[in-house]
Amino acid sequence: MTVPREKLDVLGEVRYGTTNVDYSSALADEMRRIRSYRPAFLSVAAEGVSIATGAGERVEKKIDLPPTWVRGFLQVQSAAVYPAIEVQFSPETIADVLAALQREREKTGPRSLRFQLTPGECPTITIEPWGTVIKERVHKYTGDSATEIRLWGRRRLLAFADLLPHADSVTARFLGTGMPSYWSITLDGHRFDIGVSGWTKNDWSSAARFDVLAATGQASDGDIAKASQELEKHLKLVPSDITDLSTETATAALQKLCATGMAMYDLADSCYRWRQLLPFPAPVSEEDQRSKLAARIVQTGGVSFLKDTDEDEAFSTLTARTDDTTFRFRAWVRGGETRREAKFAVTLDLDNDGRVRFASCTCSFFKREKLRKGPCAHILAAVALASQQLLGAKAAKKAEPAADTFDFTDKTFVFTGALTKFTREQAEGIVVQRGGKASGSVGKNTHYLVAGDKAGSKLTKAQELKILVMTEDEFLVLLGGSIA
Repeated sequence: MTVPREKLDVLGEVRYGTTNVDYSSALADEMRRIRSYRPAFLSVAAEGVSIATGAGERVEKKIDLPPTWVRGFLQVQSAAVYPAIEVQFSPETIADVLAALQREREKTGPRSLRFQLTPGECPTITIEPWGTVIKERVHKYTGDSATEIRLWGRRRLLAFADLLPHADSVTARFLGTGMPSYWSITLDGHRFDIGVSGWTKNDWSSAARFDVLAATGQASDGDIAKASQELEKHLKLVPSDITDLSTETATAALQKLCATGMAMYDLADSCYRWRQLLPFPAPVSEEDQRSKLAARIVQTGGVSFLKDTDEDEAFSTLTARTDDTTFRFRAWVRGGETRREAKFAVTLDLDNDGRVRFASCTCSFFKREKLRKGPCAHILAAVALASQQLLGAKAAKKAEPAADTFDFTDKTFVFTGALTKFTREQAEGIVVQRGGKASGSVGKNTHYLVAGDKAGSKLTKAQELKILVMTEDEFLVLLGGSIA
């Protein structure tokens, strides 16, 4: 619930965080006792929540959240930055939908809400399996093309049923069929936001990985600490507000804070807010086999990006979505670690902040699920190298005149020290997929050493052998198509 602070009389010191309680019927009853003619005191503390109205008082102690719930929440959060279709509804329309769900209990499938959206016409909502049709009576759909979106887990929307009689407006943001959806209900200067996961299976939260699509850039621990400091200081900001970091790095740092439960993305205001879900970073799931496979594909050079001038029929059916603020990348990605594995065509559109705005793959998993269960391993592998491709595309776009492309073929690179622009595995994967070689040790056959902070014995040996040493930024220039 977003409540303007000026509407509250704040007593005592304010600290920002999150307290998880069971919203019991007793707590709800005490909330209903609030009246305009008597004061009410709401206390949200680390140990619990209490409400006192003068007519009574109720205290609910803090409860611990299961890791699966936390991971699911964070994935819904991360998906919020993905492009969405925004639709306006009158509160009465959504109230009619929820009333129909409360009247009947489905015994067979499908159990979905089907939204039919046609430009210039009022949306219609079909409640399955009964085929009940409810039509919006006020707002028309303003999108460019007709589409149909189906949502599951619809009974979760009953969480805001009691607000609808008092609501001024309802805004829904749809990512697509089976994807998370986001709802904002405004009433008398307040806003209630709810994000609903698009999948009902138990394995959804452990494998969705929308956090990967939310930011392809790399952020060091220092970058994340800087973003955390700025966000805690200002409470809300956008990546460009962090002037010490590039927009790609700032976005990656802020998304890392979101992915670990230390911040949140406010979809309605398109900004990041300081909001600690937990007093410590959220637990990382070890169950995502797709991410592990993607890492192995990258490490073995299984990602090969195409040049803009390359033509391939596998990508010809996709509509170009690039503009001045979006960059399209196409890649062949192996299905596994060995060269015998089949290859799949992956297409990515990245915006200026390094966020994935569109993703597609020709593998069977993506054809069957789209992004309903999150990206496939092949998209994840391409995304792992996409930030460097984006930097290269930007550098090439700015280069006047453009320089000859650096030839990585048969060149051996060694990476050492603390890298901040990418992980060592990602850097080695870039070299391999461009035809070069990556080695863990410096020798007479080494052509280049890329040295980060606190480089040690490898740097010393490279200098003794008169091997060319470059910084991360100089290496990025190679990727950008020009040599400094």
